[in-house]
Amino acid sequence: MLAALVLGAVACQKSEAPEEGAAKVEITPVITRATSTNFEQGDQIGLNIVKADQSVYANNACLTYDAARQSFTGELKWYPDGGETCSLFAFYPYASTGMPSTFTVAADQSIGAGASDFMAGAKSDVRPQVSAVSLPFKHYLSQIVINVVNEAGAPIENVVIKDLKGTANIALNTSGEGELITVSCDETKEAFDIKAEETVANKSYRVIVVPQERSFGLVVKAEGGSTLVTGIPSAILKQGYTYTINAKVTTDGILANISGEITNWEDGGTLGGGEYEVPFEEHLDENYIKYDNVKYNTIKLSNGQIWMAQPLRFVPLGKTVSSDPTVDNHIWYSVPATMDGGDPAAATAKYGYLYDYYAIFGTENITEDNYNSFEGAQGICPKGWHVPTKAEADALVEAKETALFYDSALKYATILNANAAGFNYVMSGTRNKTTLTGNGSYVATAIDAEKAGELTDYIGECSMNYIALSTGYQCKKDSKTGVITNYQYYGIMSTFSKTIHGKLNTAYTNILSGYQVRCVRNSAE
Repeated sequence: MLAALVLGAVACQKSEAPEEGAAKVEITPVITRATSTNFEQGDQIGLNIVKADQSVYANNACLTYDAARQSFTGELKWYPDGGETCSLFAFYPYASTGMPSTFTVAADQSIGAGASDFMAGAKSDVRPQVSAVSLPFKHYLSQIVINVVNEAGAPIENVVIKDLKGTANIALNTSGEGELITVSCDETKEAFDIKAEETVANKSYRVIVVPQERSFGLVVKAEGGSTLVTGIPSAILKQGYTYTINAKVTTDGILANISGEITNWEDGGTLGGGEYEVPFEEHLDENYIKYDNVKYNTIKLSNGQIWMAQPLRFVPLGKTVSSDPTVDNHIWYSVPATMDGGDPAAATAKYGYLYDYYAIFGTENITEDNYNSFEGAQGICPKGWHVPTKAEADALVEAKETALFYDSALKYATILNANAAGFNYVMSGTRNKTTLTGNGSYVATAIDAEKAGELTDYIGECSMNYIALSTGYQCKKDSKTGVITNYQYYGIMSTFSKTIHGKLNTAYTNILSGYQVRCVRNSAE
């Protein structure tokens, strides 16, 4: 039967014509889906029937679930020779091309996880019959149930399982021993976040996932915008298992643990919750890193520094990106991403996001006492990297012969030299706010041909651009009242004018303005 099914999976074969008046094939599922108490009206399976002589009678016949009859039926009728046995094989969810060799669960399962619950069943020595054939189904993926005790007050908006692989490789086992189907995680595919289905309002949620061994995050977002997160380290998610995460949500965070069990399988044990680590990979021999599953090119400069060669576009958990510069949101879209007629996704890939210093340092507390203590901090950067310092920037753009991007003829560092070194300087624009109480706005003045000079690729780009640095400049106060009006840091600034075309130097920045961020590796080793 399995050999015939393998053939049937790659080539559509016609079913034999049944005798007029023969009974329709009807299938009653024995096991229900992991995602609900029963199959739902309109669900479909693909059914294969292989006769005892190994001829394929039905290949991927589509049968639809009738909730009233609690069975699957379609137009398929039995073959006339009722004495000849056959074997049945069915899979869910139905695919017009037959049983898939790969299967990807939905990233958004909030409207129902059922379509992601890959199941199959087989039965041999079946004869044509008027009554329904009872066919056992089995789950071939994994299910995670999240039970939430919500002590935080605000209702839960959504629950997300963060950073799991979502594609499975599926193959029929023709050996006659072991599992009918083998399922393995496709490690070549990118991990992604999966939004859970709510089964009991504000209390219980679930997702269908691919079996795998991996750490992942649990994110609970409450109405009003607050987001809490915990990590599940080194979880082993086995084929056919149902795992339960019991999470207590308080105003201070999440406490969680995960356990697993399934009938006729050994208990999967208990894994405790922990701090969630953002996925990060270094491939410096290939000049790139992956941070939160986003690829960034890197450049190793001649002085040994390793910089990101693209602006950061990472959004920490609990944060959102705004296109309204008047709102103190901490993270904003770049100016090019907000322009009419443009492609926001493509612009973000090129120009990144704009961050204020609260987002850059990952803190809510910047004061007169500590504003100058963040130099070299990891902040929003990946582990082992940091927000660049003024000293690291000066090594590139200071007005000295020793600076890597210095032009001895012009007596300053230039974008032209930076790009020749592979730095890839781009103009993200700024969200400008010059005081703690002022109004924020985008600076969108464009570079014209006269100001661009030989840098013709920059014509039409935003004329103001800074790369944020972590070295403090000053705590600015009103000269009369002594009231703090701003905290300022250093940044790499570019200048375009009628006489200066792409100058680079360090200048001061403002704490609540939004700037481009590039991270530097702690060590070139």
